[in-house]
Amino acid sequence: MELALCTSALRESGCSVSRLARVWSGPHTDPISGIGRDQWRATLFGVPADNRRARDIDRSLTCTNLDYAYAEGQLDHSEHTARVAKAMAAKTLGELASLTDDLQLQPQPRVDLRKPRPPVAFVDRIRRVDRKSWVIIAAIVAAIVAVIATVLVVQEALDSPDLFTVDGFDTMMSDAREHFGDTRFDSANIFQDYAVLTRSKEGSPDRSVSYTYRHRDFDEWTKGTRATEHTIVDLADVNVAAVLALLDSAPKTLHVDDPTSRSITIGSVFGDYIPMFNQEVSISLSNEFNEHGKLDATLDGKVKRVTPNG
Repeated sequence: MELALCTSALRESGCSVSRLARVWSGPHTDPISGIGRDQWRATLFGVPADNRRARDIDRSLTCTNLDYAYAEGQLDHSEHTARVAKAMAAKTLGELASLTDDLQLQPQPRVDLRKPRPPVAFVDRIRRVDRKSWVIIAAIVAAIVAVIATVLVVQEALDSPDLFTVDGFDTMMSDAREHFGDTRFDSANIFQDYAVLTRSKEGSPDRSVSYTYRHRDFDEWTKGTRATEHTIVDLADVNVAAVLALLDSAPKTLHVDDPTSRSITIGSVFGDYIPMFNQEVSISLSNEFNEHGKLDATLDGKVKRVTPNG
């Protein structure tokens, strides 16, 4: 229906129906006009592209989805490598979405962001407060906020281990043993001050649950399905010192100066030449100039592949 409405716009832009159809069917950009699907939708139908800035956790989730599609046979090795590189360099949510538009992904839970309205009686009482009382209330609230902010800053400093240090990584594993009883996961996406860890749901080997690790606490994040034969990685098998040494030297190795985003992904990837899952560590870097690189290594820190910038 949308394509049928494009006839007049196509004539004016010089874009043929076949070219627009290709752009519309997947994450493509018209090679002549440079216009992608989101831009067509924004221009013709008033549907804006998602130009909100992407967070590290958004890039990490996209890479996880690309790994899932690779393991399921939807992407070959070269496609997977290229898309992961683009994901690590993506600036907006729209760029990330274009990398998975044509893939069948794990179902994600729907989140209800609606908030309950305050009771009417309470609102009425607020409206009856005079101006002098408002000044007193504002002063009290400001004092409370200042105290809470101070407590939170102190608490964060105490409870947020630096996961790019051996001590911080060991703290996370100690907390995992206490919370889950072991350190066995399908995958772990690790950033400097938080991590996203995925493991099978207890009693349901065909289902997975992802948790965020912040301030030494694990919170359930997303749920999905998993292959029952998925290889599990024990984080205790990782040579943390060797992997962190690779991370420290990665800007030089990958030709990415002053990286603004760094991540370590530990998990299983589908073999390039043989049908089996291999346990690997991947280190990804990107900076504000869209320069990005990726390094793959074994759990004991031996480099297997290097994909430098450029």
